[in-house]
This record gives sequence, structure tokens and C-alpha cells, in this order.
Amino acid sequence: SQGYLSNTSSFSLSLWAAAQNFYGDLVFSGGVSESGYSNLNGSISIIGSNSSLGASSIEQNDPYLGVFLNSSLSAYAIRTSDGLQTELIFDDGRKTPWKWAGSINSMLYSDEEAILAVGSSDSSQSSLLTIFDLRTSDVIANETMNNGSTINSMVYFEKNSTILVGGNFSLPDSSCSDLCLYSYDRQQWSKLGNNSITGNVKQIQVYSPTQLLISGALSIQNKSYIGVALFNVTSYSLETHLDTSIKGLNSFSTNENRILSWNETNMFTFENNKWENIALPDATYPASLVDVCGISLGSSLGKRDTTYSESLLVMGQFRESSESSLQAFLYDFETWLPYY
Repeated sequence: SQGYLSNTSSFSLSLWAAAQNFYGDLVFSGGVSESGYSNLNGSISIIGSNSSLGASSIEQNDPYLGVFLNSSLSAYAIRTSDGLQTELIFDDGRKTPWKWAGSINSMLYSDEEAILAVGSSDSSQSSLLTIFDLRTSDVIANETMNNGSTINSMVYFEKNSTILVGGNFSLPDSSCSDLCLYSYDRQQWSKLGNNSITGNVKQIQVYSPTQLLISGALSIQNKSYIGVALFNVTSYSLETHLDTSIKGLNSFSTNENRILSWNETNMFTFENNKWENIALPDATYPASLVDVCGISLGSSLGKRDTTYSESLLVMGQFRESSESSLQAFLYDFETWLPYY
């Protein structure tokens, strides 16, 4: 008998390669996927390795930014019906009583204190740093910035109720700019390292008790850098810097003892006190990277063993020809493996 199989939203067949074996058989290689969730649209949540996946109740609101709160709740930034303001909505459909003009650029949550910090900006109004107590819905602080300011990244220092705020901003009543400490207990701004770092700070992360990873178009002690820098907050000194001024920098992350950064066409790693360029998989056309994230594999990609392996999922466009391309690779710092 003859029959046909067609791909649907819950079942799909993928053909990756075909060849003839010694006996004249035509052998296909590919994948079969079956999903119990065929109508997902919008945000979803996956809690734990053996748990089920669920669709959020806010898909009709088209969220553009989110923050994870706990295993059962996340918050999302959505536009109001007129498109002029932003409000927050939770997974269960509840909306907060607060609204912001323009857009929310950054959100940060402290699980220990149940505090949510929100950085917003609007072309016609002053930018804001707003901090809420989610247990009581009280506004703890609401700081106004000068017009044209933007908050891109924030880090909590919970022991002294302080947030390190990074972006491209200035303050009406403070000489601090771009990378500043804010005490929400005292509602007071202070300089980090005597304001030795300024510029357009895109991303900040605590790398060690004495070190910060900072990316952007930076001025550090009156010297210009474009890329990612490792800065010592004790000595206020630059420890290392990756210059990506030619193509800019998309983002960075940490993986075990490595620092990883990337732009559209290159990946870099900092290990053993030196930066190295990671050679991307061979392709006919230059790769276009979108995102990189760390994952844990049960075994090394290039060996048949069960050794625990920290690897990367590298996403983008890897074109072999004008008609074919791959969207992702797995990389364990030795071997590249196509990820379908």
C-alpha cells in the first residue's frame, strides 16, 4: 500500500541526508519530533528537567521583555492598548497598578527581598529607575534621570540594599553618570570608583567578589575602549580588555572559568589570562551569530564516553549555500556538532 505523511504542528519529519548503501538500498537520515503542545503562542515556561511545559496566559498581549521571579511566576512588559505606555503583567494574568511612559529597558528581581527594579525611558519624558516591593506593591523608590537617559543593565548588592546601575545616563542632582551605585534604603546615588568608568554601558555582571565584567563603548580612567572589560573594584583598575571596536560586541557570558563574548561574526574566550578567537565551523558564507548560551551535556561531543561536559549552544545562520543553512551548533571547546 502507499500512503503519505505530512508535517503538522504536533508531528514532523526532517530529512538531513540520503545515500545508497552497498546493497543498493536508499538510506535516509533525519529526525522525528512529536509534541504534545501544538498551539503555543507567546511566552512559555519550562520548570525542571522532568516537568511539563505550559503556555502563559498573556500571549495575546505580545510581551517584549520579561523577568523570572520564581518557579511559578514571571513578569512581562507589555504595551498599553494605545501603544504609548508600558505596564507589567504576570503569568496568571494579573496586572500591576503601575504604568510607564515609553519603554522598559531593563528589569531586575531580588528573590531574597522580593524587590523588583525597573529602568524605563521615553523620548519626550524623563527616564526613571523605579523599585517596588512585590509583597506589598509599595513603591520603594522612584528616581528621575535626565532626558535621553537609558538604563541597560543592573546588578544587586543585597547586603547593603544597593543596586549597581549601568547604561547611558546622567542625573539631575548628582555628578555620577553611566555606572553608579544606588542605595534604595537611603535613596542616594554614589560613584563607583570615583566615576572612573563612563560611556555607554551595555551589560554588567559580577565575576568575582572584587571583579566586574562590563561591556559597551567605555571610557575607563579617561581611556576609550569598545568591547568587554574586567574591572577590579578594589583597586579601580582595568585587568583585561577585549577590543571589538571593528564589529562591536553583542554580549558576553561566563562558562566555568572562562569569559565568553561574541559579535555577529566572531566568538572570543578569555582563559588563563589571555583572549583567544574561537574558530567557527567552516561554511561557504560568513556566519551570522545571534546568541550563545551555556548548557550541560552528559558526554563529550567528540568521544564515546560519559564524561560531564560544559558546552555552548551557538545560534545564528551558518550557510553552506544560498539554499541551505544551519541555525545552531553545539560546541564543547573541542568539537562542533550541528544542532537540529
